[in-house]
Amino acid sequence: MSNTNSTVNVLCVALIGVFLNVSSVQASSAPSRDYIMEKKLKCFSQKSSRKDIDWDDVCVTKEKNDGQFGDDLEKNSSLDDMIQRHQQMANEMLNESVIPEGDIPEKNLDDVIEKNRQDPEAQKTVDDVVKEQGMNNDVVPAKESYQLAQVKNYEENRASSDMTVDTNRSSPMMSANTFERGVQDINTVEAGFEYNHFRYEEDVFDLVDKGDLFGVYANYTYRPARGHSALEDVLDVYKLEGRFNYGEVDYKSNSSGTIDGITDWTYEARVLAGKDLLMGKNVRITPLVGFGYRYLNDDTSGLVSSTGASGYEREANYFYIPVGLEMAARITENWIVSPSIEYDIFLHGRQESHLSDVSNAYPDITNKQHDGFGVRGAVKFIREFPSMSLVFEPYYRYWDIEDSNVSTGVGGLFIVSGMEPANTSQEYGLRLGAIF
Repeated sequence: MSNTNSTVNVLCVALIGVFLNVSSVQASSAPSRDYIMEKKLKCFSQKSSRKDIDWDDVCVTKEKNDGQFGDDLEKNSSLDDMIQRHQQMANEMLNESVIPEGDIPEKNLDDVIEKNRQDPEAQKTVDDVVKEQGMNNDVVPAKESYQLAQVKNYEENRASSDMTVDTNRSSPMMSANTFERGVQDINTVEAGFEYNHFRYEEDVFDLVDKGDLFGVYANYTYRPARGHSALEDVLDVYKLEGRFNYGEVDYKSNSSGTIDGITDWTYEARVLAGKDLLMGKNVRITPLVGFGYRYLNDDTSGLVSSTGASGYEREANYFYIPVGLEMAARITENWIVSPSIEYDIFLHGRQESHLSDVSNAYPDITNKQHDGFGVRGAVKFIREFPSMSLVFEPYYRYWDIEDSNVSTGVGGLFIVSGMEPANTSQEYGLRLGAIF
């Protein structure tokens, strides 16, 4: 029992001693940091002129050096005294380690920095030093370690900074018209105005509709970055296209006479996908395929021709597969020429003739069209600017549709059978737009 009490007493005394020791260490922690700082500064000032040692190793890892101060001096020093001594030691470091012997001590810091910059030794790269020492990159002399570490850090930071700038800057590499894929997806919108001279013909009645149409258009193009699309080996370009035109045309027929000022309007919607093929740095070829829909409304309802024939509304619907080829060639730093050609595979047509506009005695007739084709071509001239591009594009579109089937309708008084004769339509046009 006595042995247990003795043990408890010893443990209590030990714990009290540890507590007092910890408290003492905590109470003196602030002077201790200043003391260590002062020792390092003094050490640097004394050891800096020696070229065969590494300052940081000596002054940080060695506990004893010629510059240490006594505890009494440290404890009794005022804050002003410490600042003054530290300033003096900093001046000693500058004079002993930076300014060579024989130079005027009164030189300012700018002069010293300029002189060191002109020193050939200071211009050496890491590879130069390693080569002189006859060593590999993993072994560096102790006296050069601090300098080489700084050079390595600078070179790595500069390279990293350069890569960041190249990736994110606003440049042709990230613009709408780049030929090489970057690290980001490319989304572009092209929009503007268009004009075309429209001409529709039916040979059987020597019928001609012709006039000028004006409208707007908009195209969206998506080019995913490498690795962003599972189909990139086959498809890496996706497009949505749309346009709307409105105007007046004049009608002429050998059997029905003439009508002027007929309202015509049309719209078209398309979706396409393709693959960019680079032919060098400045040329890109893109085969495309997709699906298209074209609508045309020709409305003569309420109008009477020169021979007394009454007009009616007609609607044409075309469904087709566009198969095309686009090329883009950079001819100067800011100019791109992009010709394109396309063949349109005609899938199905539906022609609606509203004969009831003449009289309720007549029926409306719907005819189906199965044979035909279309072709179109354009040359796009693109002028690039830092934040956008301007587009000038002359184009041509052509459709050739064969006779439809014969359809019969029953009206209020009459049963009418009819067909849509073979016809062609042409559009000579011009687009002015911008790419964003």
